Amino acid sequence: MKNFKKDNKGFTLIELLVVVAIIALLASVVMTALSEVRARGRDSKRTLDIKEVMKAIEMYYSDNGYYPYLAENPDTAFTYPPFADLLKNYIVSLPTDPLGDIWHTYRYITATQYQSTTYAIRVRFETMNQTGIIFGNPSYGYGYCSTGVNVHYGWWGGGTTETQLPQCTAIPHI
Repeated sequence: MKNFKKDNKGFTLIELLVVVAIIALLASVVMTALSEVRARGRDSKRTLDIKEVMKAIEMYYSDNGYYPYLAENPDTAFTYPPFADLLKNYIVSLPTDPLGDIWHTYRYITATQYQSTTYAIRVRFETMNQTGIIFGNPSYGYGYCSTGVNVHYGWWGGGTTETQLPQCTAIPHI
């Protein structure tokens, strides 16, 4: 009868699979936490961007007595060239959203009058607001809110209470 000597120099397949599963689980937890931190960082940049543009708009108002108005496009993205031209003396360049996709753009709107005393800026956040409640509603889309002067929160999303765009608590008016 042959005498087989048991050699314990390696790991079994089961032990290796358990280690790989534990590493994968830890990596997924870290990646989830990291993506939330990145989203909060982008939201912080959005807040700073909007505050900077609001300062430029207020300086424009101080010099002209009314807020910038674009008759041909009163609801415009910051990337719209005539809007940038109106504010060129007050801000070096208008910011773009950190994601820059179709769902994350900064929008500016004024009332439909030439010398407007009201304006609003719409922004979409990725994370929850300071009270832990997600902005928006199912009929309009989550994450959107607006800020500005004498804002009618129904400008975007209709005029009913259910579809009005909520005010940004993270960006109070200056």
